Amino acid sequence: MKGPIRILHLEDNREDAALIASILREGNIDAAIEVVDTRSEFEEALRRGGHGLILADYQLPQFDGAEALAMARKMRPELPLIMVSGVMGEEAAIDSMRSGATDYVLKTRLSRLVPAVRRALREAEEREEKRLLQQQFLQAQKMELFGRLAGGVAHDFNNILTIVMSNCGLVLTGMAASDPHRHLIEEIEQAGLRGAALTSQLLIFARHEARKPENLALDEVVHTAAPLLRRLVPESVQMVFNLTAGQTRIEADRRHLEQALMNLVVNARDAMPRGGSIFIETKTPEAGSVKLVVRDTGHGIAPDVRARLFEPFFSTKPAGTGTGLGLATVRRIVAESGGFIEVDSAPGQGASFVLEFPQCAAQAAPPPVSASRSVLPRGSETILVVEDDPTVRDRTANMLERQGYEVLTAADGQEAVDLLSRHANRRVALVFTDIVMPGMGAGEMARRLRATHPDLRILFTSGYTEQSIAPEGILPDEVNFLAKPYGLESLACRVRAAIDETRAA
Repeated sequence: MKGPIRILHLEDNREDAALIASILREGNIDAAIEVVDTRSEFEEALRRGGHGLILADYQLPQFDGAEALAMARKMRPELPLIMVSGVMGEEAAIDSMRSGATDYVLKTRLSRLVPAVRRALREAEEREEKRLLQQQFLQAQKMELFGRLAGGVAHDFNNILTIVMSNCGLVLTGMAASDPHRHLIEEIEQAGLRGAALTSQLLIFARHEARKPENLALDEVVHTAAPLLRRLVPESVQMVFNLTAGQTRIEADRRHLEQALMNLVVNARDAMPRGGSIFIETKTPEAGSVKLVVRDTGHGIAPDVRARLFEPFFSTKPAGTGTGLGLATVRRIVAESGGFIEVDSAPGQGASFVLEFPQCAAQAAPPPVSASRSVLPRGSETILVVEDDPTVRDRTANMLERQGYEVLTAADGQEAVDLLSRHANRRVALVFTDIVMPGMGAGEMARRLRATHPDLRILFTSGYTEQSIAPEGILPDEVNFLAKPYGLESLACRVRAAIDETRAA
């Protein structure tokens, strides 16, 4: 046994209680025994909890063992209870066992006490192990179902967001900077980006979004994310940044790390409905590690909530306002980067989340600067767009035509193969294709097209996760790939890069 077992002993005879304690010590049972002798004391002890075993006399003044057993089974059904009595008859002993007692020991035969206690504790431990295994099994089943659901939601939602963001891009390119309605379109575009971030969070948690680690300067990541983080909080919440890690680097997925930051800031915001302050700090307390701290002045975290803080789907927020995945996702992101997370909080004293990562010595190349919307790359080549969703297909074609390209469209792989066979003399610079489509998917389509057009360049896209598209034989890390949702800027840049890469080859 690990450490002393806490035993609740219902016994009104102090000499008998002392004798039983002595017998347990002689039997090498390390026990911390709490002795009570009234109904109220027994009920209060059960309410406090923390015990591993109950010993109960069968007959006490104004309170008997049968009542004690019924109370224990109602309040602490998981606790083993052994009747220890000098007046208990065989019929009463049988009744108590039927009512849920683990065992009974007569005071005239206390030699049975130690074996009975050991057996009760062993069986309780086995039941707890079985309960935990079943809980893990159910959790695994739930996560498998959640993963499938997340993959399907990602596909449908990302197609919707592609339509939203592509329409925003098309409208903004023809809208003057002074147009009074421009900010409304930009807000819609930003909402699309936040929707994409929410989908990403679901996929991170379900392990359906592959981690792409980079060598990152932690201060630079936080500094870049700061404008978005400020938009997450109302004016009543002050945000204070104190970034002192300098060029200290870590190996992490930038998008995942930004997601963790957003989750922590949102939680801090929700803990301060009347306003307050959020402090975001980076520091290098010792060689080899770097810390990211998110601290708030909110209502703090109660001990019972802290115990379940990182539990998936656990939330203290009202129904419909939280998924219960925020902190569970943060912990997964930190762990996948080789770090760990600590929480310091008490009711009424705010909360501090400390994310500690191992340092990484290598230097990274500066991230490429994306083109502004006013100077997006253009072209005049012919592009074949293959997409089964008609609205996504039309909007994608519109965006490419807006950038000067000639566009052909097909609704599935077979239609694309037939179309290119009919236009054998027309040079197609690029096929931009969804991966998962009814009928012939992108994998089979690509093999057929390259059999007749060996130099054909293909740019793949999908709203599904990498696990979902792997059966198609397409791995985004190994090919040209643009994830949905995409807007005008990302589409124009990625298409131009794919075509130019073809020419360079």
